Amino acid sequence: PGAEIAISESVADARRLALAKAKATETAVYVAGSLFLAAEFKALHMGRDPASLAFF
Repeated sequence: PGAEIAISESVADARRLALAKAKATETAVYVAGSLFLAAEFKALHMGRDPASLAFF
């Protein structure tokens, strides 16, 4: 399927944009980039501060 690529200044901005577009078209959000980016997106989505994650 086709995908739109958007670049955002922060994970919070990316989440806001992605959820708005997904809701309008009743589609899912796919976070591409890296495992760490996906983890930050998920943390933010769950109400946590992505900066508080400790990967190593």
